[in-house]
Amino acid sequence: MFSTPNTTNQSSSRPSPTQQSPTPQLGQHELLTMVDEVASGKLTRRSLIALASAIGAGHLVASQLNPLRRSLGLITPAEAAVTVEGAVPAGATGGGNLVVIYLGGGNDGLNTVVPVLDARYHELRPSIKLMPNEVLSLGTNVNVGLHPMLQNLQRRYLAGQVAVIQGVGYNAPDLSHFQSQDHWERGFGGLGSPVLPTVNGWLGRWADNAANRPFATVAFRSDDKTLVGASSAPLRLRPWASNLTGAPSSNAWDNLFLSAIRDLSARTGLGPLADRLSEQSTDAVAAGTIVGPAYSGISESSSGFDRQMLVGARLLNAGIGTRVIGAALGGFDTHSEQAIRNAGGAQHPFGWHGKLLAQLDAGLELLLTTMTPEVRANTTVLVYSEFGRRAGENGSAGTDHGAAGVSFVIGEGVNGGLFGEQPSLSAVDPDGNLRMGIDFRSIYATLLSRFMGANDYEILGASHERLLLSKADALYVPASSTSTS
Repeated sequence: MFSTPNTTNQSSSRPSPTQQSPTPQLGQHELLTMVDEVASGKLTRRSLIALASAIGAGHLVASQLNPLRRSLGLITPAEAAVTVEGAVPAGATGGGNLVVIYLGGGNDGLNTVVPVLDARYHELRPSIKLMPNEVLSLGTNVNVGLHPMLQNLQRRYLAGQVAVIQGVGYNAPDLSHFQSQDHWERGFGGLGSPVLPTVNGWLGRWADNAANRPFATVAFRSDDKTLVGASSAPLRLRPWASNLTGAPSSNAWDNLFLSAIRDLSARTGLGPLADRLSEQSTDAVAAGTIVGPAYSGISESSSGFDRQMLVGARLLNAGIGTRVIGAALGGFDTHSEQAIRNAGGAQHPFGWHGKLLAQLDAGLELLLTTMTPEVRANTTVLVYSEFGRRAGENGSAGTDHGAAGVSFVIGEGVNGGLFGEQPSLSAVDPDGNLRMGIDFRSIYATLLSRFMGANDYEILGASHERLLLSKADALYVPASSTSTS
């Protein structure tokens, strides 16, 4: 019926560029204190800038940067024997870590978690349907399966580490990308949702209440409000190191420019606007210098999503206080040629949607396998989209904006299995959309309270049903104990 796992892995007055700018000579004790501050998340702005200057000028020896370099695989066995007293182990932060992955455009839940045994599915999707022998099994007596490009996810599901949450959405769904995305990012919206006078994201509100850590939240998407709080903001990064101010550069003029910014004073004598610009510039270079090693050795051929996953995992490993990573994979607005095989720009055996899900599957595996065992055991991953797609295909072999969709919660502490009912294909709403069964804020409430040690009511502004997503919450029987059909 279902296919089984595939185990195959996949001339001028300017100074010479070589001229060195003066850098303050810091004592051994002061340098070690700053490194400890990075590891413990208590880094002050003064320490941030001074430490970055020391790194950029080469005044730190390898052993002084062990907490960061060890986690990035940039340390020799001899260096690994040297530790910095007082450094905080990665993950030892009083709560779990969270990686939030947004599938931009509206992922088609019906072709992700596929009701392949439902005859109505085949009627509604004559040209983009998946066949029973293609869909990946989720165990015996299960009427849905995973898209064939999600082989790593299937393996982790069968190991009891993936919660597949069906019928996720909110009441009175909005089919606008921007409005629905706003609801998910803020944690408000839809019929019956409390109206709060805030544009802050749900994890930004968490960060407002968390310890003041300069690298607590990291966002790879520039327009992501999820991590923006009233008094906190994420460190915004790009997948490519060339976009990272302060990252190592082979260009001598770039290094001269960065050295000049490091030497800027917060008091420029040119007024408050210039002082603020100077402060922001030095802060950006300082932060970039510290997180720059996370970009080391990444292949130029790596996709943007793979880079997010790799850099994100390295930052979590580093023990610099990072708790939350916000990442994204776009392209899921599949109005045409969604699953036409080897057609269009995708040229993929399962079409454009299959190509995207293959990227998601490979990126998730890269994220999880790059983490150290300790960090992986303390990290949960949420995968979501702003809405699902319409139940029936359109006239362009694609699907239009829909309502309820599917989300995944992944991790070693997750109570794996199917959550919620597969929405009925015979009882769609008047627009032909799947009806919601689980409010997305129930997922948020569970992640906040059970995985991050936070008060979900205070952050979400209302009580929401908590799902039994944690192994600690339910009698757990591994899915792998059952055979696949």
